[in-house]
Amino acid sequence: MALTFTQAVSKLTSKFPHLNLVEFNGVRYPTVIVCPIHGRVTCSTFKSMLDSKSGCPKCASYGVNSHKIPEDTIDKLSKNTVLEDTVTGETLTFPSRASAARSLGINPAAITDRIKGRVHTETLLAGRYKVHICTK
Repeated sequence: MALTFTQAVSKLTSKFPHLNLVEFNGVRYPTVIVCPIHGRVTCSTFKSMLDSKSGCPKCASYGVNSHKIPEDTIDKLSKNTVLEDTVTGETLTFPSRASAARSLGINPAAITDRIKGRVHTETLLAGRYKVHICTK
């Protein structure tokens, strides 16, 4: 049985109340939703989105449970990268992880590993910088 847009919205909001349905062409076709963290996101199919734990495919890639999104996760998923210079105490803000890495002459993965928690943030980056937070 085919779903109408209204029926799809009610199914989506019953499972994921924080998501909004924008485009729906059928259960087995790509669907566009609005996530509070990632904004407009295209899902592979409506059915796969409903069967998922998070609803948003980008949240799922970060391992975020959509029903309870902790504040520190929102900070980790945001765009700007903030570094502290341990020598001067100055705070440096970059529009992206890649631009921060380019300015320090290091691999962007070094910053990403610290943001995702694989390496302790107190471990110095490029000999003098600490990755503290990512802010919006």
